[in-house]
Amino acid sequence: MTNIGDIKEYLVSKKRNFVSDVRLRPSDETIMIYLNQDKVGTKANSEVTSILQLNNLKKDLVKQFSKNVEIIFVQNDRQQELESGFYQMLNRKFHDQIVSLYVSFKNESMVDAFIEASNLTSQLESDVSKHFKKILEDADLKIGIIYWLSSPSDLPSLPAILRALKILQPINLQTMAAHMQESYKSVSDRWLRNKLDQLRKKGLVIWQKDSETYTITNMALRFVPAGTKRNSSDIERALALGKRKW
Repeated sequence: MTNIGDIKEYLVSKKRNFVSDVRLRPSDETIMIYLNQDKVGTKANSEVTSILQLNNLKKDLVKQFSKNVEIIFVQNDRQQELESGFYQMLNRKFHDQIVSLYVSFKNESMVDAFIEASNLTSQLESDVSKHFKKILEDADLKIGIIYWLSSPSDLPSLPAILRALKILQPINLQTMAAHMQESYKSVSDRWLRNKLDQLRKKGLVIWQKDSETYTITNMALRFVPAGTKRNSSDIERALALGKRKW
C-alpha cells in the first residue's frame, strides 16, 4: 500500500515545495497533489511552478509509485472544508451514492471536479451534474469538467486479474481489458495496465516485450485457485484454448 509519508519525503527530496498537501483517494490510491493556484506561473522559478513542470511531476510520481496522479488547484486554506460541504450535500440528495469528491479551481469562479460514485450510470451522472451545478451556482461558482470514477465494487481484485490472466495467457492488454469488461464494466486499458504493472513489480506477472503480451509467473500460481471442479481456472484455460482452435 502506498504511504503518504513516502510521497511527501520524495517531494521534499525533489524540492517541490510548492505542493501544499498530498492525499490518497482510498478506492484506487490515486495520488491527489494539492497546490495553491497562485503558485503556478508561466515559467517555473524559485517562487512558482509551471504547467510544464507539473506535468513532469505527474509523470515522475507515476513512474516512482505506480499510481495515477491528479493535480488539485486550491484558492485558499478552506479547500477541504469546501469539498466536505459539497460532498455532504450531494450525498444527502443521492442517498450516499457519492464515494468521494475532490474540487480543483481552474480560476476564481470555475472548478473542475473528481467524483466517484457507486453503481455509476449515465442517468446518475446526469442527475448529479445538474444538482452539483446548482450547488456551485449558490456559491457563485461555475462547473468546468467533471471527471467520473465508478466505485471499486465494479472493478476486479488483483487475484481476479491473476485468475483471468492464467486462463487467457499469453494475452495483450486490449484483449484482456475487453474480457474483464464483460464482468466489470468500469475496467479501462489504463486502469488494467496500472494493475498489471503492480503485479509485475511484485514478481507475479511477466511482460513479454516482443509480443506485447502478459503471462503469470510460477510464484503467482499460489494466488490462483485451481482444482478439478468444472469452473476451476485450469479447466477454464483448457476450454479457452479449445475455443481459440475453432
